[in-house]
Amino acid sequence: MNTILDQVNNICDEDFALQLFDSLQSIDSSAEISPYITCGGKMYYEWWIANQHGMSATIAEAVQNMFAGKLMSIL
Repeated sequence: MNTILDQVNNICDEDFALQLFDSLQSIDSSAEISPYITCGGKMYYEWWIANQHGMSATIAEAVQNMFAGKLMSIL
């Protein structure tokens, strides 16, 4: 478990974040990320998992928050 948390806390690029997101989807089918662009041109990512929901500035932050949300749903 600590190895997984270390990986989540050290996401270094979008490809790695997407790999971790695929892992999340394999353990929880409710995992979802939707990219949005505001009218001002700023991009953000809206995410859902295990009745948790949020918005993040980057896909890496979204995946980190999703892992935290999944852990909260288990505890």
